[in-house]
Amino acid sequence: MNVSAKFSIASYIPWGLFFAFLDLFSIFLVWLANPAVLHTLVPVILLSDTLLFAGLLCVLHFRQKKQIRALSVFLENPCAETLHNVLITQTPALCPTMQQLLEYMLRQTMEMENLQAQQRQYQEFIEEWTHNIKTPLSLATLVLDNHKEEMSPYVYRRMNHVRQEIQTDIDMVLYYARLQGAHLEYRFESILLQELINEILFNYREQMNETGIFVETMCPPLIIVSDRKVLTFILSQLLNNAFQYTPHENGKICICGWEINAADSSQAPVIHLAVRDNGAGVPTQDIPFLFDKGFTGNHPDRRNATGMGLYLVAKYADALAIDVIVEDDTYQGKGFAIRLSFPAISHLPSPERLC
Repeated sequence: MNVSAKFSIASYIPWGLFFAFLDLFSIFLVWLANPAVLHTLVPVILLSDTLLFAGLLCVLHFRQKKQIRALSVFLENPCAETLHNVLITQTPALCPTMQQLLEYMLRQTMEMENLQAQQRQYQEFIEEWTHNIKTPLSLATLVLDNHKEEMSPYVYRRMNHVRQEIQTDIDMVLYYARLQGAHLEYRFESILLQELINEILFNYREQMNETGIFVETMCPPLIIVSDRKVLTFILSQLLNNAFQYTPHENGKICICGWEINAADSSQAPVIHLAVRDNGAGVPTQDIPFLFDKGFTGNHPDRRNATGMGLYLVAKYADALAIDVIVEDDTYQGKGFAIRLSFPAISHLPSPERLC
């Protein structure tokens, strides 16, 4: 933090008024004592007081610069040594108060550094854990694939469904931990939306068979520019939410994509993607809070919810400049629908996978 000293004549006006009063009083005394020498002593009095006032200004200004320099160094590197350097530049009357203030700032700074260190350790632990947990998860996937014939179709579907749920929970923990970091990097590329949807739905094939929920996709060949991994996480969270609250009997999830041309023909159309289900929906009073961290609402079906899925969707969508909208028909008894609106880009490159 840089603290600079600026010369302000207004701060020295009281001193100027004091010397002016002193000059007038001295001239008045000379006039009372010997009016004949008034014309000789007045220039001497004015010159001496002017030089004295200039010297005082220099001393005060130098002292002020020294105080501000010491304070700037303390703010850049708060420690006992820089604190001592600040205190020795202060007046004795101000020193105790300044010492209490700066010691409090020093304690707060140390506590903040400790918290930041703990936050970094926590994030590193979570990322390392999610990395290490992938090994047994990959082994479980390999065992399931190699011994599929030894299991009944029902057991295989159930185990694969559980594996997918574990993977989803791991992704949520990882993306939440990354959200706490100071800097996030995104890799933007052109994406064929229908292709990405098919890739995501491939991981839900066992869940669709297990639950009996019908998933319908209606998406023309639309191209967007976004981060493929993060967008995959966002859509997966919306699908998890839909699968969780859609009834197994006659349950239906619809993934719809479309584009709307802008009023100005020179602008690119806006692309929308909605994930809709025919579940019980949510109470109207809960809608404004759906994207709040930890919010689960009072719906009976949400008693085991964490309230983190839609929160992470909103956070990462904001980072990708995607608008997240709860559609107007989302009311209790009329299903639930969330729409993503992607930013309009005038010139889209052809979709390419980045290595």
